[in-house]
Amino acid sequence: MALRRALALIARGSEEMELVITVDVLRRCNVDVTIALVQDSETATGNEDLIACCSRGVNIKADTTLQAYIKQHAATDDGLPDAIILPGGLEGAKTMARVAAVGDLLDRQQKAGKLVAAICAAPTVLAEHGKLFAGRRLTSYPSFREKMTEDGYVWEAPAADSQLGRVVQDNNLITSLGPATTFDFGLAIGALLVGKDVADKVAAGLLYNQLLCLTNQLFFPTAVHRRIVRNNLRRFRLVTFDVTDTLLEYAVRPERHYAQVINSVLEPRIGITLLEEQIGRSFGLCFRSMNQKFPNFGSGRKQTGQQELEDESWRWWWRTLVERVIVDAAASSNCHNVPSPLLSIIAEQLIDDYTYDGRRVCWRQRPGVDEFLRKLRTPPAGQTLGIVSNFDPRLTIILRNNGIAPSGEVVDFVLTSYEAGVEKPDPAIFETALRKANLLQTGPEIKPQEALHIGNLCREDYNGARSAGWCALLVNVPPNEKNRKLLTAIPSGHVFAGLPELQQRLEGSTPLAW
Repeated sequence: MALRRALALIARGSEEMELVITVDVLRRCNVDVTIALVQDSETATGNEDLIACCSRGVNIKADTTLQAYIKQHAATDDGLPDAIILPGGLEGAKTMARVAAVGDLLDRQQKAGKLVAAICAAPTVLAEHGKLFAGRRLTSYPSFREKMTEDGYVWEAPAADSQLGRVVQDNNLITSLGPATTFDFGLAIGALLVGKDVADKVAAGLLYNQLLCLTNQLFFPTAVHRRIVRNNLRRFRLVTFDVTDTLLEYAVRPERHYAQVINSVLEPRIGITLLEEQIGRSFGLCFRSMNQKFPNFGSGRKQTGQQELEDESWRWWWRTLVERVIVDAAASSNCHNVPSPLLSIIAEQLIDDYTYDGRRVCWRQRPGVDEFLRKLRTPPAGQTLGIVSNFDPRLTIILRNNGIAPSGEVVDFVLTSYEAGVEKPDPAIFETALRKANLLQTGPEIKPQEALHIGNLCREDYNGARSAGWCALLVNVPPNEKNRKLLTAIPSGHVFAGLPELQQRLEGSTPLAW
């Protein structure tokens, strides 16, 4: 069988580890790898030495230039390599993003269904060349997460114990995080090109599995660590979570997505453009006003019989809010007559976007959520897991779309304030959650002191749970004035930057003081 061929691109400022390790691993897999130098007018050296000074000052000599490779091997689609590899390194990625020949080659590779592999900063090259592979699942260096999401990609944080290692594969696209995950990256490419058996033999020869075991002992929870987690939580039979900014976060700022949808309707029809800043300001004002008049997403209208025909109160609430936001923001631009049909079109679009989020531009999991929930689910942990959130009935759909299925596989139940009829911090919503949890029990009932709530707001989550007799912890607390004042009365040992930091603390040898 003919050797599989791969093309690895390099430019000034490319990340040397991500290039050299990947090329080394693939050559051990008996893949014919060519390293091609990418240059533009800003990075051309004026000589033909084929040397690129990489991100840490290491000089690497390429086999050829990209132009020469295309002319010799890839002038037609029949000559395309089996894989194109893009190493990271911010400066190198920027050069590759500027060179049209790179974009043309990647576009042809994508259309031919052949493999493209990008690591660290390199996935941004795909976005810059016309959003190649848009809509696909991928990963990158974490600081590019927001950019990739805004450009229409589904960003994921790969688990260390996934089948291909710390990479994300979506059909003919492979991506990985950064330098430390390059062995995973190279072996995953090798497995797809020449088979997993060959890649596994190469991994064994590299002592990769032994290194992975050592790394797991040092950085990932062992059975001992998991026991410590359970020991720190063993007093609790019920653990519940808030959602917004605890388990999920906005993939892009709401005012940005609102602006995109609003302007896509208003600009071509009535010629006005609303700024993100105007929309954000109007949203804050209108949300507070609606919440005062019709609290809890309008659930009170339903309870008091004020429901209009068959309209769901929560949908009426959000539609009214969006329309008021548009009218208020438009007034700031001296436009006082936005047609009602356009308001309705925009409102319905935004409601559906934040419900179904088919393009994954509205919601995403916060870092560490999958691993944290998985640890709590690892036998014999045995806690009942639930959601307690100030939210409307769409929450179950949103959670399922973001990998938190409320069916017992990830969490056991979801309780929204709309369903409960009261919002946090009212202790009644926590009492309702306790009743729901006890309906799932086969043994003794769970008592309030056996319940723990984890959220991000001092008043709603921490104080609300404590007022119901529960224990509580905080993660990702917003740094606003209200929370800063309330935090002074909360033990510092109950406040964490995020779920990964909380997990690290739970895995420590010192018991948590409740």
